[in-house]
Amino acid sequence: MITQLSIPILVYSFLLFPFINFIFSHLIHFWEAESELRKMRDRTREMELQLLAHRAAIHAKENERFMLIRDRDHKLAEIKAVDNLVSQFLQAPDNNNFHAQKAMKNQIIAFMTHEDGRRVNDENIADLDNA
Repeated sequence: MITQLSIPILVYSFLLFPFINFIFSHLIHFWEAESELRKMRDRTREMELQLLAHRAAIHAKENERFMLIRDRDHKLAEIKAVDNLVSQFLQAPDNNNFHAQKAMKNQIIAFMTHEDGRRVNDENIADLDNA
């Protein structure tokens, strides 16, 4: 049963309903937008972390490349020195410089020895000792 007091409340509620509906619809849109922004921030953060990981991997690969280049250059310089020494060794008998030849033979044996003291090929070194 509707009383006289409840009539103005019903009138006011019908008048306020569109305004309340407007506020709730805007709040819902605001929450949806905030949710989307949060998702975008999370995706951005994940992408930044992936970027940092990829940069670190690239840096590690560059360091590995530089190490390999340095090792290659070192080995090439060593091979060039050995080739030069062998060339001089082979030219020494023509100059009758046997003392230099003996010193060069010792240097060649030293070059053919690994850093840890093992020899590359004992048969070749024995042939060189007998020369």
